[in-house]
Formats: sequence, C-alpha cells, structure tokens
Amino acid sequence: MPSLWIRATEFTLSPAAGGISTVTELIAQGLPALGYKDVSSKGSLADGLKGDFFFAILYLPISGANFWQVMSCGGTGGQAEAEADFSAVQNMINNFHFL
Repeated sequence: MPSLWIRATEFTLSPAAGGISTVTELIAQGLPALGYKDVSSKGSLADGLKGDFFFAILYLPISGANFWQVMSCGGTGGQAEAEADFSAVQNMINNFHFL
C-alpha cells in the first residue's frame, strides 16, 4: 500500500546563494549521485524518482531569508527507506558551500 512521509524544518538561505532556486538547482544536480532518476527543478522545487519512491523538496517562504524546507517521499517503500533518503539529501544540502 502506498504511503507518504514528510519532514519539515526551517532553512535559512545564505546571502551568497543568490536565491532559493540556486539551492534547488544544486539539489537537482546532486540527486542522481544519490540514485535518483528523472530529476527536475523549477523555482523552489526539486524532485526525482528512486526505487519505489517519488521524492520532492519544496521551499516555502517564511520571511526574508527564512524558509520552510519540506521534504516528502511517497510510494510503496517503507518508513526506514524514506528516513534514509531524507537524511542523505539533508547531508548533501549541509555540504553545499557558497563562495
């Protein structure tokens, strides 16, 4: 039976990033290295497919440089797999270095 898992955290955009679309473009570029296919990004959204999951990450504005970072995994995989995917993507994001 298909399920949906969601993780939401606050995210502060670095002034060096230029805009939230820079972050989602970098996420989309990095997702294939994590096993994702059919990856795309547009504006504040990046998504892709991996195994039994459709993964998406969306940034919703709060105020100024503060956003809600909302990750979701939907499909027939289990919760442990979804949590592992969330952690892998978050680790990738944490390693972005803006000049």
